[in-house]
Amino acid sequence: MTLEELIRGWFIKNEEIAGRMARYAGQPAIFLQSAPADRQTGWDQKSQYPRIVNTVLLRADSERKRQGVLTVDFYCDLSASIPEEIEPLIRTSLKDILMQPDDGPPYCFAWQRTDPFELESRSIDERGDKRIGGYRLQFDVLEFPNQFMTYPDPIESLSIELKEEFPDMFVVGIDKIDKYQVATEDNPVLYCRMESYQTDHVSMGITWINCKIALHIIAPSADARSKWVRVLSNFLMMSGEAVMTDMTPLRYMGVQATQNADYLITGQVMLQGQYTLPRYDQGSGSVVRAVRIKEG
Repeated sequence: MTLEELIRGWFIKNEEIAGRMARYAGQPAIFLQSAPADRQTGWDQKSQYPRIVNTVLLRADSERKRQGVLTVDFYCDLSASIPEEIEPLIRTSLKDILMQPDDGPPYCFAWQRTDPFELESRSIDERGDKRIGGYRLQFDVLEFPNQFMTYPDPIESLSIELKEEFPDMFVVGIDKIDKYQVATEDNPVLYCRMESYQTDHVSMGITWINCKIALHIIAPSADARSKWVRVLSNFLMMSGEAVMTDMTPLRYMGVQATQNADYLITGQVMLQGQYTLPRYDQGSGSVVRAVRIKEG
């Protein structure tokens, strides 16, 4: 399924939203990009409202501010419906959820703004003109791509370590997302992301690398996020290191936690780490490609 199809499916699964929509072809009137004409065959009832139209526009963003924009247009007959009751349902339904399309990484949504609108009156049927209006909701679309790229890989090693220590957390890259993954207070979502890395120094047989890793803790409330930020940062400060997949250490050189940081864009915990890569093949003395591209 595409991201747009997943969003539509999520709204349909939400009875509070889907149950208030008009019906088209036996389904709630929730559409991708555009809706059928009001007089088109398929509308199950005399009323063609309320309805929802979703549009997703993805783009590249090297600064991780956003990878796209989701626009949700909610239309209703203002004489028969109260749009103010639907808008918060749409907004909260997309909070703290990851969606996994078939053709890309998991995505999450951050609400940006809601704007009311009213269309010009137009003759819909024999009952005369209707006042059609509603809300346009805009969300930033953020991606959470795979970070396990090489062997050994510090992100994979840290993710495995934290999953073993906190099994109730859903760790992106370790746990599998089956289309939707909702973060809860007891089962938050954790995403580890490589912020930067650079050479510290080089010896005859080993290269020392410093890295900066961002940890994103996704939970439905500020209190829950603050709790998990403190729990994770305390664990990292006390444990001191993780064992990487080649059995060498990933040393924790510094841990900084910022409770009020944007948990979707920057992450609340920043880990300064250091790990090593071997430079020479034992026996031959020749330089080898110690870091291998991770397959699969």
